[in-house]
Amino acid sequence: MIEDMDNVERIDSEVEDDYSDDSLFNISSWGADLSFRELVAMYDDEELVKPELQRKYVWDKVTASRFVESILLGLPVPSIFLAQAGSQKLIIDGYQRIMTVYDYMKKGVFSADKKAFKLSNSEKINKRWRNKSFNELSVDDKRKIKSTTIHAIIFEQKKPENDDTSLYQIFERINTSGRTLTTQEIRNCIYQGSFNKLLFELNEYPHWRKLFGTIDVDNRMRDMEYILRFLR
Repeated sequence: MIEDMDNVERIDSEVEDDYSDDSLFNISSWGADLSFRELVAMYDDEELVKPELQRKYVWDKVTASRFVESILLGLPVPSIFLAQAGSQKLIIDGYQRIMTVYDYMKKGVFSADKKAFKLSNSEKINKRWRNKSFNELSVDDKRKIKSTTIHAIIFEQKKPENDDTSLYQIFERINTSGRTLTTQEIRNCIYQGSFNKLLFELNEYPHWRKLFGTIDVDNRMRDMEYILRFLR
């Protein structure tokens, strides 16, 4: 098994935004309040999609449970960013929040461990909802989750045409403000194309998974970074 996964290469020029050019964008944006009932239906109908640049689901059970609890408590929910792409909307920011509710409300399975999604039994969760699945909630609580709205900022690039550069710029700037992304996650949102798709394919190659030591791909793309380093 490959060790020292944190010792992946840091390329300062990438982290410090040296890829930026002098492009000027013509972007229109608007706001919409969408209920989680609507978001779940849109995701099922592939009207709402996860773009390639998005990292995978990375929240742990306690974090996910606290987000669901926030909805049940009636606390404000942070806005999400969506990009209009034809008849579809791409999730630029808010994937973890949307998929947490989707998994809890619709699938009943937690994406991180593929087990039944019951809210954490932690003391951080109100005892009314600890260790409960969506189906075990009261009718009022179920309606609360379904009807809660989340503000979406939707944008569409008008110019340059046939060039979605702004999508990656917005994603990178939103998601690195708290320095939460690994360098490979940043590369993935900046450098799109056939080579990036090849990295995804190679990362799932059985012999590589055996060499790396795990069947499941790394949620933070550190295994992909090793492949990139081998190919340089």
